[in-house]
Amino acid sequence: MTNPIRIIEIVTQGPQGPRGADGGISDGDKGDILVSNDGAQFLIEDGVVNTTKLQNFTPNTILGRKAGDGHPNLLSAADVREIINVEDDADKTDFDNVRAAGGVTDADYLVRGEILVGLAPDSANGVAGGPQQLGRGPVGYVLKVNDNTDVGLGWEPESGGISEVTGGDGITVTNGTSAPTVGVSNNGITKNKLHLVSDTTPSLTALGSAVEGGDSYDGFIQLNCSTNGHGVRIKSPPHVAAADYTLVLPPTDGQNDQVLKTDGSGNLDWVNQSGGSGMTGGGNDEIFLEAENTMDTNFTTTTNKNYLSVGPLNIQDNIELTVTEGSVMTFV
Repeated sequence: MTNPIRIIEIVTQGPQGPRGADGGISDGDKGDILVSNDGAQFLIEDGVVNTTKLQNFTPNTILGRKAGDGHPNLLSAADVREIINVEDDADKTDFDNVRAAGGVTDADYLVRGEILVGLAPDSANGVAGGPQQLGRGPVGYVLKVNDNTDVGLGWEPESGGISEVTGGDGITVTNGTSAPTVGVSNNGITKNKLHLVSDTTPSLTALGSAVEGGDSYDGFIQLNCSTNGHGVRIKSPPHVAAADYTLVLPPTDGQNDQVLKTDGSGNLDWVNQSGGSGMTGGGNDEIFLEAENTMDTNFTTTTNKNYLSVGPLNIQDNIELTVTEGSVMTFV
């Protein structure tokens, strides 16, 4: 008995699908690979190659190509510097090379808010070039074009501001880091600069001084001689006197032998001397009482005082003699 023969169709599986009838791989998208022309072409699809598909790199290497077309190669540090045109001795910490290349480092900034301005090199005048510090400038100053500086810019006061100066009536202006300060030098103010105006307060006050537990000094003014070698002073009473008054000078300079007299309210006037100062005589003798016989200045007696006048007394027109209550005036 003859055994029957079984015919079995064997279908093999390719990487992404069954083979065709002729044994080829069917066309189509197989994932990362695109098959076409009955398996004659295997193409890597666009965008499927990522960093995980690449072979492992040696540390500190870069994949690229130094020159010409072709496959990428692993590049050395020297290859990379040649491609990006950096000197072999250039280093991120190499200040001189960075400065020479026109770069700026943190060492160029002196303070917060620093402004740097590029300066072209000028070997003929010894100018190295590179970034130049302008500083922050004083408060209230602005950055303006200034042809007198190497970089063509400079800090200047705003319109109407004060520039830094020295001299001129002894006034100095110094530009500090926070604000300009203005001062006047010693002996800088002359008499032509003074124009004192009084109102309800004095136009000039000579202050006193006191140190706790130490010396105290009352205020005074000094009037010097022509050579300033000597001087006389008008001084305030001490603090314990609690003095607070005003003396008003007479309207005229008075007459010979007259003295200043106050009315008790601070008003001064010139009056004739009295009280035994009119005695005259031969030599040193004081025998006769001498008094003027013409009254040409207003006079008011003081309360509870007695007065004696040797007559006759001629009182000129518009001159008043006032005897106050409680005082007595006797004419002889």
